[in-house]
Amino acid sequence: MLTGCSEEVQKRLDSEQILDLDIALNETGSAGLGVSLKARAVMKPDGTREDCGIFIKKVLHGGAAFKDGRLQVNDQLIGIEDIDLRCMLKNADASDAITKRLKEIGSLHSNLQ
Repeated sequence: MLTGCSEEVQKRLDSEQILDLDIALNETGSAGLGVSLKARAVMKPDGTREDCGIFIKKVLHGGAAFKDGRLQVNDQLIGIEDIDLRCMLKNADASDAITKRLKEIGSLHSNLQ
Protein backbone atom coordinates (compact mmCIF):
# COMPACT_ATOMS: atom_id res chain seq x y z
CA MET A 1 0.00 0.00 0.00
CA LEU A 2 1.27 3.46 -0.87
CA THR A 3 1.49 6.13 1.77
CA GLY A 4 -0.67 9.17 1.10
CA CYS A 5 -3.05 7.54 -1.38
CA SER A 6 -6.79 7.61 -0.87
CA GLU A 7 -8.56 4.27 -0.51
CA GLU A 8 -10.15 4.81 -3.95
CA VAL A 9 -6.77 5.43 -5.60
CA GLN A 10 -5.26 2.42 -3.83
CA LYS A 11 -8.03 0.10 -5.13
CA ARG A 12 -7.43 1.34 -8.68
CA LEU A 13 -3.67 0.85 -8.36
CA ASP A 14 -4.09 -2.66 -6.99
CA SER A 15 -6.04 -3.69 -10.10
CA GLU A 16 -3.58 -2.31 -12.67
CA GLN A 17 -0.79 -4.08 -14.51
CA ILE A 18 2.48 -2.30 -13.74
CA LEU A 19 5.54 -2.62 -15.98
CA ASP A 20 8.98 -1.34 -15.03
CA LEU A 21 10.70 -0.21 -18.24
CA ASP A 22 14.30 0.84 -18.82
CA ILE A 23 14.28 2.84 -22.05
CA ALA A 24 17.56 3.78 -23.70
CA LEU A 25 17.53 7.43 -24.70
CA ASN A 26 18.86 8.60 -28.05
CA GLU A 27 22.49 9.73 -28.22
CA THR A 28 21.42 13.26 -27.37
CA GLY A 29 19.70 13.03 -24.01
CA SER A 30 18.11 16.39 -24.70
CA ALA A 31 15.76 14.62 -27.12
CA GLY A 32 14.08 13.00 -24.12
CA LEU A 33 11.85 9.97 -24.47
CA GLY A 34 10.19 11.06 -27.68
CA VAL A 35 6.66 11.15 -26.32
CA SER A 36 4.05 13.81 -25.81
CA LEU A 37 2.05 13.64 -22.61
CA LYS A 38 -1.49 14.49 -21.59
CA ALA A 39 -3.04 15.02 -18.20
CA ARG A 40 -6.41 13.47 -17.44
CA ALA A 41 -9.02 14.74 -15.03
CA VAL A 42 -12.65 13.95 -14.27
CA MET A 43 -15.45 16.01 -12.82
CA LYS A 44 -16.82 14.52 -9.63
CA PRO A 45 -20.57 14.56 -8.87
CA ASP A 46 -20.04 17.46 -6.47
CA GLY A 47 -18.61 19.56 -9.32
CA THR A 48 -14.98 19.41 -8.22
CA ARG A 49 -12.23 18.29 -10.52
CA GLU A 50 -10.13 15.22 -9.73
CA ASP A 51 -6.79 14.80 -11.50
CA CYS A 52 -6.25 11.24 -12.74
CA GLY A 53 -2.62 11.23 -13.82
CA ILE A 54 -0.25 11.67 -16.73
CA PHE A 55 -0.68 9.54 -19.86
CA ILE A 56 1.09 9.01 -23.19
CA LYS A 57 -0.63 11.17 -25.81
CA LYS A 58 1.69 10.32 -28.70
CA VAL A 59 4.83 8.27 -29.30
CA LEU A 60 7.01 10.29 -31.66
CA HIS A 61 8.38 8.44 -34.69
CA GLY A 62 12.12 7.86 -34.34
CA GLY A 63 12.24 8.79 -30.65
CA ALA A 64 13.58 6.63 -27.83
CA ALA A 65 10.13 5.28 -26.86
CA PHE A 66 9.30 4.53 -30.51
CA LYS A 67 12.56 2.58 -30.96
CA ASP A 68 11.96 0.70 -27.70
CA GLY A 69 8.40 -0.16 -28.74
CA ARG A 70 6.86 -0.84 -25.33
CA LEU A 71 5.25 2.49 -24.41
CA GLN A 72 1.87 2.88 -26.06
CA VAL A 73 -0.66 5.68 -26.45
CA ASN A 74 -2.86 5.95 -23.33
CA ASP A 75 -0.32 4.21 -21.06
CA GLN A 76 -0.15 5.95 -17.70
CA LEU A 77 3.22 7.06 -16.34
CA ILE A 78 3.26 6.24 -12.64
CA GLY A 79 6.94 6.78 -11.98
CA ILE A 80 10.22 7.91 -13.41
CA GLU A 81 13.52 6.86 -11.91
CA ASP A 82 13.05 7.20 -8.13
CA ILE A 83 9.94 9.43 -8.31
CA ASP A 84 6.52 7.86 -7.63
CA LEU A 85 3.81 9.85 -9.43
CA ARG A 86 0.82 7.76 -8.33
CA CYS A 87 -0.11 9.75 -5.25
CA MET A 88 0.62 13.25 -6.47
CA LEU A 89 -2.66 15.07 -6.01
CA LYS A 90 -2.19 17.49 -8.89
CA ASN A 91 -1.37 16.61 -12.50
CA ALA A 92 0.74 19.77 -12.65
CA ASP A 93 2.97 18.44 -9.85
CA ALA A 94 3.42 15.11 -11.66
CA SER A 95 4.15 16.86 -14.96
CA ASP A 96 6.71 19.14 -13.31
CA ALA A 97 8.38 16.14 -11.63
CA ILE A 98 8.65 14.29 -14.97
CA THR A 99 10.10 17.31 -16.76
CA LYS A 100 12.59 18.05 -13.99
CA ARG A 101 13.76 14.45 -13.70
CA LEU A 102 14.24 14.00 -17.44
CA LYS A 103 16.38 17.16 -17.53
CA GLU A 104 18.50 15.81 -14.67
CA ILE A 105 19.16 12.44 -16.30
CA GLY A 106 22.68 12.47 -17.65
CA SER A 107 22.89 8.79 -18.58
CA LEU A 108 21.50 7.25 -21.73
CA HIS A 109 18.52 5.46 -20.22
CA SER A 110 15.53 6.20 -18.12
CA ASN A 111 13.53 3.93 -15.83
CA LEU A 112 9.77 4.36 -16.24
CA GLN A 113 6.85 2.67 -14.59
